[in-house]
Amino acid sequence: KTSPRLLRMGSQCGFEHFGWNPAGFLGDELSSQTHPNSVLLDRATKNLADGDIAMAHLGIWSRKDPWAPAVLEQLIVNLKKRGFCFGTLPKQAK
Repeated sequence: KTSPRLLRMGSQCGFEHFGWNPAGFLGDELSSQTHPNSVLLDRATKNLADGDIAMAHLGIWSRKDPWAPAVLEQLIVNLKKRGFCFGTLPKQAK
């Protein structure tokens, strides 16, 4: 969550806020028993929209069925089929 004060403080320190839509929450740190990879992949493939920022923690291996090795590559393939392209966020000029 953000507030005007937090955004202002970040800006004063040279940071720019990039928010993301809930569809960009890929669920990789959720329990694989209640949120299997197939469900997370399907949800992200269907719900991500143009301009969304997707976030995953590639270092979380505590799931019984780790997310990144099973989902990430296929998610990128699926999104490219939907016409998505990928890029990095721009660096802020100093």
